[in-house]
Amino acid sequence: GATLTLVGHSERRKNLGETDEMVNKKVKILLKNDFTPIVCVGETFEERQKGIRDVVVAREVEAALRDIELFGTKKIIIAYEPVWVIGTGQAVEPEDAEHSHRMIRETLLENFSSDIVEKHFEIIYGGSVDSKNIKDFVDRENIDGVLVGGASLKAEEFVKMIKEIA
Repeated sequence: GATLTLVGHSERRKNLGETDEMVNKKVKILLKNDFTPIVCVGETFEERQKGIRDVVVAREVEAALRDIELFGTKKIIIAYEPVWVIGTGQAVEPEDAEHSHRMIRETLLENFSSDIVEKHFEIIYGGSVDSKNIKDFVDRENIDGVLVGGASLKAEEFVKMIKEIA
């Protein structure tokens, strides 16, 4: 009964050598088989320090979606997950995440019509979201939702998160 699946997560890229090309192939296969891919994109701390965050994230988005056609009810979710915050319990500032989401939306609009972007894409934030900060992220104009990682494994914390945004 699963309908969504992660692709391109930083741990797969790092530990299993998953490339942008592999992510693109997986996205195509998932769409063909009526799954909604959640495409993970994000920069490392070193890339961020070098000031190339936007370039890296835009490249990952474009590569994942190369030659993709969307129609009917097919959807793709882009999850912005700064690699350097995963598993640390430290989130980026909500304003910073908003910037990255706006840049991802602009990248999508450079590659797809506004109608396609509006109907077939969502852009979510995933990077150490918890009950204390979730509202700061979901209240942003360009952030369509969140991808909860470790906090989803703690039932009490997860319930708090749901109550915060309900």
